[in-house]
Amino acid sequence: MKENSIDITIINKQVLESLTAGLSGIDKDSAIKSGLSKGGEIIKQGGIRRLQNRMRAGPGGKTGNLLRSFTVRVKRDKPGVLAGFKKGKNGGNHSHLVDLGTVERIRKHKSRKRGGKGGRTGHATPNYFWNDTNELDKNKAMIEIRTGIAEFVEKVKAKCV
Repeated sequence: MKENSIDITIINKQVLESLTAGLSGIDKDSAIKSGLSKGGEIIKQGGIRRLQNRMRAGPGGKTGNLLRSFTVRVKRDKPGVLAGFKKGKNGGNHSHLVDLGTVERIRKHKSRKRGGKGGRTGHATPNYFWNDTNELDKNKAMIEIRTGIAEFVEKVKAKCV
């Protein structure tokens, strides 16, 4: 999940402190995680939407493996969220190939005895769904994080009163 993830980290600690002022440590942590989760979901939904629009339809495409592998994870220790793809079986290990494409490759050996058929392997055209999601949805996610934290704080303050 590291190479194909969009990492959103809160840099301005003063804004975070002003948003969560007056809350206990546990409530602060919950508020931050709630906001980060909402921001990560914005990135995830944008990626899914762009991938569905740009994928090839019909029998040669759209199996849904990459669509099912989208994931959002809030960091445990530091304030941050990771939006990316699951690894392993039924994971999105090939997301970078779909996003950035591949170049045409030539097989070295033509003889079957030497372990190959020879010939050429075609290129995959890039569709840049994840790069575009990073550029277009990152600011929306930051705004959603801020509003998510503010909503959680208001909800907790309303409970205390």
